[in-house]
Amino acid sequence: MSDLFHFGTAAKPFESQTEGDGEMSKQQYIMQLLGFPGDPDTLKVMLTAAEKGINAETAVVDMSTKQQDSDDYRKISPLGILPALKEANFVVLGEHGTCVFVEGKGLGTFLAPRNAAVLAEQNYWIDIGRTEVQPHVETLMQEIVIGPMGDAGYSADDAAVCSSKNSAISTTRCLK
Repeated sequence: MSDLFHFGTAAKPFESQTEGDGEMSKQQYIMQLLGFPGDPDTLKVMLTAAEKGINAETAVVDMSTKQQDSDDYRKISPLGILPALKEANFVVLGEHGTCVFVEGKGLGTFLAPRNAAVLAEQNYWIDIGRTEVQPHVETLMQEIVIGPMGDAGYSADDAAVCSSKNSAISTTRCLK
């Protein structure tokens, strides 16, 4: 078994920096993100980090080879949820938790509206997207992009692709 978070700066021995007369030391923790470039949740976290001015070291959990189901990844995320974010000894999983953590750690203005009514409406539309659109997008990604990446002989399930396309179109028309 290997530690999937053992990459980049975290793989190097840490040298604490001293300030002033050396009595105080300051540790700077590295934020690390494990995810897949084609995964919408990983991309949301990466965009949030960029907007908040956070440089996160990233590594790929290859969904095309089902690495999220490996024993090594399941030690981090027992349910295989992507993405996974680590800072020091703290690990958070999934898009919502990681985005909230990055938002709280970042610089600048808050990305979420401060007005309760505007925030509630925003969260309503996020929920609609997550429950009514995202499952169809994930099916399309799996059948058209990720499946063929892991297996050159992969054949997309045409019925699933057609159903997902039609459902996504129907949902968006209903919301207009």
